Amino acid sequence: MKNPAPSPFDLRLDLNRGVLRKTLSVLAPLFACATLSHATVLLQENFNSLTTGDLNGQNSWTADAGLDVVAGGQSYNSGTLSISGGANRAQSSTPSPGVTTPLATKSFASQSNEIWMSFTMSISTSVNGDRYWFWLSDTTSINSGFTAAIGDTNSGTKGLYAETRINTTAVASPQTSVTEGQVVFVVARLSKDGAATDANAYDRVELWVNPTSTIIGSATTSVDRTDSVFTGGVVSFGLTVLGATPTLGWDNLLVGTTQADVLNVYAIPEPSTYAALGGLGALAFASLRRRRA
Repeated sequence: MKNPAPSPFDLRLDLNRGVLRKTLSVLAPLFACATLSHATVLLQENFNSLTTGDLNGQNSWTADAGLDVVAGGQSYNSGTLSISGGANRAQSSTPSPGVTTPLATKSFASQSNEIWMSFTMSISTSVNGDRYWFWLSDTTSINSGFTAAIGDTNSGTKGLYAETRINTTAVASPQTSVTEGQVVFVVARLSKDGAATDANAYDRVELWVNPTSTIIGSATTSVDRTDSVFTGGVVSFGLTVLGATPTLGWDNLLVGTTQADVLNVYAIPEPSTYAALGGLGALAFASLRRRRA
């Protein structure tokens, strides 16, 4: 016996199902692109939920009394990147307690692979001999163990360096200039590029200053080391301010294991992405309504 011919209702239902499947197959990758891919965010701090005043003890920070949460966040907008500073930032009014004592530290899960970091900062009232460092380390001390750092060895020249340090043996990159009082957006990567004899050693720090998109290309400046090696166990973020009394403000700290964790989160979606998602979403909704009818 031959199967009965499908009714107009059955044909319409099959058509709607086909449209829905095709629509969802197109929507899925678009949603995947619109939803940024992240691996592991190790540390995040924008200070907005903290109370103005002494940073020490807030949100697991260990900090000297000279580092405070103050009103007024640091915003950065350039190209397709947008960072809202929010309500607060951190600001130092005095240098670190000593050359081996950081101004602030906060720990995260131990890492032995690539690490990314980003933050906004501004420096003012600095003089020759001042220096400041944002660092990733296997210790909460200074000049002890391994440190990968971004900062300025001499703020009188208003420049940023990338540096690796094993105990007191430091290797620094060429300097890149910044303007006093300007909010600077910094992205950095600590990786193992094979320059050291041990292929599993952290041996490269790259620094990007004021990127304008998630396509960052070659680093603004970078440093490789081939002598002493360090293979893993990076466990903390730290801040050091030394010298006279430079005023250092910083905000929007992110430490993660991918570029997406620390940079892509600030990308402004293209209007065409919203339009495509909206139009295909409407098509899917209309198809569902017809099916139910």
